[in-house]
Amino acid sequence: MTHVSKDEKNYYLFLRYIPKLGKAGIKKLLDQGWSPREIWREFGSKVARVSRIKHEVEKELVKAARLGFDLITPQDDSYPRRLWEIHDPPFLLYTKGKLIPKDEMALAVVGTRNFSAYGRDVVESIVPQLVGAGLTVVSGMARGIDSIAHKAAIDCGGRTIAVLGSGLDVVYPPENRDLFEEISAQGAVVSEFPLGFEPNNYSFPVRNRVISGLSLGVWVVEAPRRSGALITADLALSQGREVFALPGSVFSQRSVGPNWLIKQGAVPVTEAKDILDVLELENRSQEIEVRQFLPETEVEKLIHDLLSEGPMTVDNLIRHSGFSAAEVNTALSKMEIKGVIREIGNSEYRKV
Repeated sequence: MTHVSKDEKNYYLFLRYIPKLGKAGIKKLLDQGWSPREIWREFGSKVARVSRIKHEVEKELVKAARLGFDLITPQDDSYPRRLWEIHDPPFLLYTKGKLIPKDEMALAVVGTRNFSAYGRDVVESIVPQLVGAGLTVVSGMARGIDSIAHKAAIDCGGRTIAVLGSGLDVVYPPENRDLFEEISAQGAVVSEFPLGFEPNNYSFPVRNRVISGLSLGVWVVEAPRRSGALITADLALSQGREVFALPGSVFSQRSVGPNWLIKQGAVPVTEAKDILDVLELENRSQEIEVRQFLPETEVEKLIHDLLSEGPMTVDNLIRHSGFSAAEVNTALSKMEIKGVIREIGNSEYRKV
């Protein structure tokens, strides 16, 4: 295993202060065999405030260690090889959790914050099948489709990676703090931005190239014509990745983006097989076991069977099951804790 010394990581942090080179320029030099120390000495010696920069770098390393974050460089074995192939990869990744070789087989799932029940249901139905085929789910931990994709992967025992448009210590949106911890426990949260960095309109498109760069392809679920999800799809094309899109109603603004992508040649997705066939994973043996639900009681089994046909309200479950309200509500509570079902509002439940 390649070990990168603290001193060497210092120099990767120093590279951030050589603005003229840019990420593509630094990649070119590193690929030519330059060490970060050599790059700094050649191009950073004339940068103003060198002593202050050294102090800031040391402070950054101490803070990262205190927060339990790892700093990964292209020299580390855990740095994603697929990501390094893009034109302008990050030369430093802050991470919480673990990046493993299996994550090279990843699919990005992205979409609008203003999702529909249709988009949510499709993601929650298809993601477990993708996970079962051995894919890691990558997204941006934003509200909406991103969060739904992460949760769907977690709920079925799969791996997922979140790429932030902020510093790793700035959870955005703030209500996703619990999701941040769940993702880092079952995959990784990563960022190329320095600690304390607040997200802005520029940082999200920059982040999006990492989402697509980590992945074999990008699946756009729902998105308006002008959206971050379509920026990610465009970046995926420039990086030689596959682009997939969920067909939707011509009357829905949420489907304008995916429908447009399909007209441009994106692969329409109506089932998991559409993605797996293109990625040549259809016959791939399962690399992880998707959690299976084993009902403990007859009422749990019947509720599971009823919800397999589609979402139902509590009243309808009571009516169709023949069990009492107390029995049905007790079973629903237990099944929701197990992650088998989810309440979707107005006392209506659906199977995960």
